[in-house]
Amino acid sequence: MFGMTLWELFSHDEPFGANVEVTISQVKDNKLPPMVKPPDEMCPAAVWELAMSCIDRTPEHRPPIDYVHRKLSGMLKIEQTRLTQVQVQQQAEEKKQQADRDAEFTRMKSELDAKNIENAQLKTESESKIQENQNLKSELDEAKLEIQKLREEIKK
Repeated sequence: MFGMTLWELFSHDEPFGANVEVTISQVKDNKLPPMVKPPDEMCPAAVWELAMSCIDRTPEHRPPIDYVHRKLSGMLKIEQTRLTQVQVQQQAEEKKQQADRDAEFTRMKSELDAKNIENAQLKTESESKIQENQNLKSELDEAKLEIQKLREEIKK
């Protein structure tokens, strides 16, 4: 029965359909349902082989429960190790992506800082040019006044 339970878990199917009476009758007659191995992503080959060995028609050929327990425990440990490795790889990838984002942020911040410095320099230069133009305008206004005074003196 354990092999049948494994098969049901991994195939997501009922062995003889939903009819309980038919299922009981078939099991009593030592008949097996048609069993198609689910895809590997749903049922690893090792689990399928274990399930099939547990439903062998000859009870003496079926593995004892302590063997089944050891096999399943071993499979679980292997899967836990694989999952741990996947998690470590994912964490490493996430750290790398974060480091890449941090590096890009730092690069962009440096560019922004450089642009801000350049803008500050341009602003200072612009203010200096404005002051220079104002000074020249003042000199020009003074020169115009001087010319006007000279014209008035000449007229006298």
